Amino acid sequence: MRLARKTEALDFPGAPAVARMLEAGAACVRGGDVVTPLRIALDGATKADFVVYTPFIRRRLGEAIGGSEGAALIAAGDAEATAQGWLIPDRGAEMCIPRG
Repeated sequence: MRLARKTEALDFPGAPAVARMLEAGAACVRGGDVVTPLRIALDGATKADFVVYTPFIRRRLGEAIGGSEGAALIAAGDAEATAQGWLIPDRGAEMCIPRG
């Protein structure tokens, strides 16, 4: 979380989005409410046009939500990752937002 705060203070346009991704990753490792931080991270990454990260955040959000909505998010994230050239999207998700 300290790294997220330091990152957000950096003077570059993508800093807030990276900070939100770090916070979401910390939440996934710690447990508890992960849906809210993942939604915020996905929104930030989408607005910052960090297309290399959005499929993996979307996948983790789908895993956290579960059910048909979660399955749709996982499928969309995996399709996006595959289109980017990832052969195993789950491994990309583990690099971006670890499960802990």
